[in-house]
Amino acid sequence: MHAIYCNRRNNILLSRCRPRPSVDPVLWLPMTRMERSRCIRWRLGWLPGGKPRSCPRCANARGTTRTHLIECLNLHIRLNVDPQTPDPISYVLNMLPMSRPNAHTRQRYWTHTWPILCDILDELESIHHPDYVRSSIYRNSTPGQDFVEWLLPPTLPPLIPTTLPQ
Repeated sequence: MHAIYCNRRNNILLSRCRPRPSVDPVLWLPMTRMERSRCIRWRLGWLPGGKPRSCPRCANARGTTRTHLIECLNLHIRLNVDPQTPDPISYVLNMLPMSRPNAHTRQRYWTHTWPILCDILDELESIHHPDYVRSSIYRNSTPGQDFVEWLLPPTLPPLIPTTLPQ
């Protein structure tokens, strides 16, 4: 049964989206419900979704397919991914850490890349739902703030200098 399901053209199992068998970090990393929903919908091929429509950015009448939106929104450049990568969003999602990274380079990468990815997914949502108000979920925060705060190590309170009695 699993083989039949996998051979269907448009069906994607969430567990098949990761390079190794494990719980997908999208399911447990700190993020808003909307950010999590968008990541899962991208993984499953449901975002972009809805009725095919012309692209509002370039008036491409062929529709807003994944391939077109990746090119039209310059996702390779925005996510700093090799242009030969067919799906830069999935590439970045596959790199999500399985635990809090200790290396400063990995922390810097994610504090820079994650808000950009959240903004891209928000933009994709607005393309397919014109009545959606872009970034309405970010009124009091920035995209990806929960994840970025989780990445950074907690700061220690300043030490209170003690004076010795004289």
